[in-house]
Amino acid sequence: MKRRGASLVFEQVMIFMIAVIIFLVCFSMFKSYESYYSKSIANEQIIEVSDHIISTILTLSRSGNINTTMKVTVPARIGNEYYLINLTRSGLNITTISTGINSFTTLSRINTTFSLNGAFVTTHGSEFMIYKRGNQIIIG
Repeated sequence: MKRRGASLVFEQVMIFMIAVIIFLVCFSMFKSYESYYSKSIANEQIIEVSDHIISTILTLSRSGNINTTMKVTVPARIGNEYYLINLTRSGLNITTISTGINSFTTLSRINTTFSLNGAFVTTHGSEFMIYKRGNQIIIG
């Protein structure tokens, strides 16, 4: 049986289309896995940064000095994003700026004794100060 030239071209185009479809399916699968793992890693990094800051706040609150200042160094980015550190009376909130991934930790034992406030955005660097002034603890 003879093949026509048109059917050969059609066969080659179909093989190419199937290859493109397979490539696109694989690409989208890997992209979704990358997105999932990036968010998971960012959540873990936020928890680590939060624990580090809370540890510093607890150290300051237990300090016998009325006026104390501590320098805190944190990563400039979490999950390749800048983030906001916000200390309020209700607790510590860390939120990535682009995607809004966040972590909130209450400071229930401290907020009855100390007034907590202040904020810091990591676009200004990765070091900031936490101040204890009398019964106030301030991030700045």
